[in-house]
Amino acid sequence: MDDHIEFTASPIKFLGLILIGAGMAAAGFWLMTSEEDLFARSMGGLCMLFGVLCFFGLAKQMTMGGSTVVFSREGLEDKRWGVGLIPWNEIESVRVLTIQSTRMLELRLRNPQMYLEQLPWHLKLSSGLNKTFGFSNFNLVFTGMNPGLDTALAYVENHHPDILLD
Repeated sequence: MDDHIEFTASPIKFLGLILIGAGMAAAGFWLMTSEEDLFARSMGGLCMLFGVLCFFGLAKQMTMGGSTVVFSREGLEDKRWGVGLIPWNEIESVRVLTIQSTRMLELRLRNPQMYLEQLPWHLKLSSGLNKTFGFSNFNLVFTGMNPGLDTALAYVENHHPDILLD
């Protein structure tokens, strides 16, 4: 296995995810404008907001170009986080985490605060929510990327089996 793997956005997968976001926004708009019930209209507004945020977030990520996540001999970097390279010796453990059928790599860092301070505000918010629910602050999601999570897991198994949890 290579010492360097780059995970990039798959245009076809991302197009599908963007269409789902647009569909959620449209459904939310319909619910918000066609229902009389305040609760239904509120839920429609939230659905529309979430769909729009997904749409623009995914569109931005797709147009970033180049690799999104890089695993190398030195460490790993998720360019969506904007914290730079996280050396392997800073990673205490890695495990596969599944939340509502979405598989991801959960990273437990030795000094998470050092990296949390560098996150953009919206990622700090989601990171805090992860911690509230008992998960790590840092989770690598490979949805819409090539290669996928299985390749990332194989890399960790081959190069850093000491940090891999079952």
